[in-house]
Amino acid sequence: MDKINFLGKKRLNVRQTMEVWLMLVCLILSKGVFYHGWRR
Repeated sequence: MDKINFLGKKRLNVRQTMEVWLMLVCLILSKGVFYHGWRR
């Protein structure tokens, strides 16, 4: 029972981390574009 619960939580965590990574990538990309545009 605990093992199944742990696996379920792990799957949820993976999903959350993926969303967080996507957000970070978007932020970094937007920041890079903003800085490049600001320099020009």
